Amino acid sequence: MTVGNRRIESENQGGRMASSTVKKSARVQAVDRNKAILKAQKKWENEEVVKRLKRFPELQSEFVTSSGIPIKRLYTPADAAVNYLDDLSFPGEYPYTRGVDATGYRARQWTRRPITGFQSAEETNKRFRYLIKHGQTGLHFVFDMPTLTGYDSDHPMSSGEVGLGGIAIDSLADFEALFKGIRLDEVSVSYSHWGPVILALLLAVAEKQGVPFRKLRGTTQNDVLMYFHSCHFFDLPIKANMKHFADLVEFAARNMPEWYTVSISGYNCREGGCSAVQEIAFAFGDAIEYINVCLERGLKIDDFAHRFSFMLNAHIEFFEEICKCRAMRRMWARILRERFKSTNPRAWQLRFHTQTSGASLTAQQPLNNIVRGTVQALAGVLGGAQSLHVSCYDECYSIPSQQAAQVSLNTQNIIAYETNVASTIDPLGGSYFVENLTNQLEEEAWKLMGKIEAQGGMLQAALSGWVQQEKADYVRRFQEDLKKKKRIIVGVNEFLSDETLPIDIFRVPEEFERSKIAKLEKLRSSRDNDAVRAALDGLLEACRRGDNTIPATLRAVKTYATVGEIYHAMRQVYGDVTTQEIHTASVKV
Repeated sequence: MTVGNRRIESENQGGRMASSTVKKSARVQAVDRNKAILKAQKKWENEEVVKRLKRFPELQSEFVTSSGIPIKRLYTPADAAVNYLDDLSFPGEYPYTRGVDATGYRARQWTRRPITGFQSAEETNKRFRYLIKHGQTGLHFVFDMPTLTGYDSDHPMSSGEVGLGGIAIDSLADFEALFKGIRLDEVSVSYSHWGPVILALLLAVAEKQGVPFRKLRGTTQNDVLMYFHSCHFFDLPIKANMKHFADLVEFAARNMPEWYTVSISGYNCREGGCSAVQEIAFAFGDAIEYINVCLERGLKIDDFAHRFSFMLNAHIEFFEEICKCRAMRRMWARILRERFKSTNPRAWQLRFHTQTSGASLTAQQPLNNIVRGTVQALAGVLGGAQSLHVSCYDECYSIPSQQAAQVSLNTQNIIAYETNVASTIDPLGGSYFVENLTNQLEEEAWKLMGKIEAQGGMLQAALSGWVQQEKADYVRRFQEDLKKKKRIIVGVNEFLSDETLPIDIFRVPEEFERSKIAKLEKLRSSRDNDAVRAALDGLLEACRRGDNTIPATLRAVKTYATVGEIYHAMRQVYGDVTTQEIHTASVKV
């Protein structure tokens, strides 16, 4: 080593020693500071607080979050134990606690993505156009029960359900109507379904529009485990749906670089009854299971993990929801980098859509739901959501009216343009309470995830009924708190009113189901049925061989094979959902 190099090395060692000394000194100063704060706080509690309590006892013996985390009377620097660079850092930098984008909403606001879908593709298309005109920047649509469970509108299982809870989709003809006048390369598309069928319909429309698959932007919810343990729509056995999950991820990784292959839905877990901590743990439990399935398929972690996204619940406990988002960003970054050894920073970044809680809305005094939605939407924005839907005030009664949908959308517009809350990133970061609660949510979520891992992962935890029982226990405690008025819901167990508000309740016209069946019969008589049979035979063989099912499903939908016919072919290989699966998934409170 030359004299010059030895001098440089000596200087480097000296620099490291100096840096270590500075850090040690800072830690000592922090300990001394906290001791002084705690001493002063104890004096304050013994004097000022005691004096106040003698005149005005506190309203509750204890204050806790939905997750049972105690809320202290006051938070100080002694409660906010964080290393700024290691635990928080800057937006756009690991571990992304403060946000995944370096400029937050200053350069690009969140996507307005109201959920839409009712009756027919034609009616939903009209609502799409109306909302786009009034500021919607992304599409998100849902389907009726027959479509979700793989039956055509004329199947006996579909009777009375056609078009009721979402769009009735039987074939490619419906998808063509759904996107009439809407270019798929000009709007991002998200939909609540899973597996190959709906994606194949979307791909077929893209081909007809001349849009390359690589230019499609959007998300398939594809959260098949969630649909098993928290939102019970049964189309195929869970193991078949896990296989189809990997099919979709694999296909998109090779052909659809801008497509999010899953939106892991803490939202639906929460709506079915669980705490913020459970929402975190169950969502990450699902995510880890999905990653493992893809790795077993032979995919590399950095081939697909950057196209995983989340759908989170913005519930009514304002600070807990904000802290939940911050904690999840930090946890996801560490899961991907440390556990799965991802080297792609994009994969470390948790990106999420948030929807305000439908379960928190009340049929009583429904206009109060506008306030609830506003508070929850603000929590989603301050939590750093990439896109947002505000549940409509009349959702407790039926599919939202057009007026309610516009109020919902304008709630977002007012937050975006009138409040100025989006002008700085993570504005509540550094609050002693916020940092403490972020840490506690993370700590409790890691503990719960440990229990999931001990059972062999989320799939086994769901198949055993453990997840469902955890949720049922939470719901039972919640209901007991309502009865005892430990938890107040305005208009439900306190501040009651006999006044009623006229609500425009959506009802599917009686003739709609008949007309839908007639259209289906006409389709079957006019298409090339030889081509349909050949395509369905090809799909059947692809399922038997264990091939990726998306290419064969795409060929089938392009012949105008129906949703029910495609599922029938799949069930010949995978079987039907068993009574045991349905029983396990449906633990009662």
